[in-house]
Amino acid sequence: MGLVLDVSVSGRPGAAIVHVSLGLTEPGCMMQGLFAATAEREIRALPGVRSVTVDIDHEHIWSPDDMTPEYRARLSQMRAERRRHARPGGQDRATPQG
Repeated sequence: MGLVLDVSVSGRPGAAIVHVSLGLTEPGCMMQGLFAATAEREIRALPGVRSVTVDIDHEHIWSPDDMTPEYRARLSQMRAERRRHARPGGQDRATPQG
């Protein structure tokens, strides 16, 4: 979604110090704590990582333009699949002929 704004790695091999800056989709996003904790946990689990700092950049104003083309395509596919399953019987609606 383009929420990872910056990643820096310093330190020596086997003792990496990782700093990540995350953005949010809107001010006051209730997911910020979960995003930060998940990023920290996943990065800390990587081999050779000694420490991790995850900061939330509250100044960054997110836009859908921040999404990569790959993520945009994946999101579009997921939404189409969700709409298909939300219809009675899970079938696609017929396109009106005109």
